[in-house]
Amino acid sequence: MTMSAGMEIIEDSIIGIKDGLIVKISQKKDSGSNAFSAKETIDASGCIVMPGLVNTHTHLPMVCFRGMADDLPLMKWLNEHIFPAEARFVNKKMVYDGATLAMAEMILSGTTTFATAISLKTPLQKRLVLPECALLSHRVFLILSCRTSQVLRK
Repeated sequence: MTMSAGMEIIEDSIIGIKDGLIVKISQKKDSGSNAFSAKETIDASGCIVMPGLVNTHTHLPMVCFRGMADDLPLMKWLNEHIFPAEARFVNKKMVYDGATLAMAEMILSGTTTFATAISLKTPLQKRLVLPECALLSHRVFLILSCRTSQVLRK
């Protein structure tokens, strides 16, 4: 599946990647003498090869509160359940573990890029989470305030 305007689907294709970039896409029948050699070959027969998904709004460590009173109206949910749970349970370990779990789940679902509103304003907070982003090969957009954002790439 391509990212072109027409979102074409190229079936029975060959995808050439060099230095982490796609350099060639063609159908196997069209490759002929233009076939290329590779250090590694992945047989993705019967699979879909598509661009990574992008999660444009997440709060990484909140995965730890998943399912907590989630059937309530927003303000009741926040004020009576989430904010008290945050006050009681949020600490360095919870933020690290929750963020790592959230990133692992995103990788498993094909999400390669995310924007998070997690508070990573201090060097300590960045050291807790950002190494995991690089380890899991995520592109990260940190929302630092309403007026500024910082883009970090592996």
